[in-house]
Amino acid sequence: MSTADADDRHRQDGYLLELAERLRAHGLPDDRVEATVMDLGAHLAECGAGDAEAEFGPAEEFARQLVPDTGVRAPADPGDRVETWRWTADAYVDEALLNRFGDEGWEVQRVDAVGRFVSHRDVAQPQRWEYRRELVTRGRADVDLRLAPDGWEACGD
Repeated sequence: MSTADADDRHRQDGYLLELAERLRAHGLPDDRVEATVMDLGAHLAECGAGDAEAEFGPAEEFARQLVPDTGVRAPADPGDRVETWRWTADAYVDEALLNRFGDEGWEVQRVDAVGRFVSHRDVAQPQRWEYRRELVTRGRADVDLRLAPDGWEACGD
């Protein structure tokens, strides 16, 4: 490992440790802090991002985005005229929300760098969508091949 690689890894580890502290300070339970930080670390490793702060933003701001407001378990409905909508959900409610919003015509186009679902719907003729979660460990090509015979498409990068 080169000195530059070691420096990048140290900065990432420092960022993730700071983020974990901030998530705990915002009241996120330890098991969810650990799972979140592990997922983000895996994301950084997979995408080759050398600078966690450049990828996610300042740790305090990112922590506020990741921790739902007290009592809020679902994002507010954006209204009938909105065509593109960005929203977040934690792993405890994401499948239920994806299916609720899919039933309302929201198609997930991707998941952005801060973990928000970027969704679109045709206001005039919304199409219903159904979602399921798949574990993707390396690359997406094998997932696409596995899902296609049953009519499923991968979404979220």
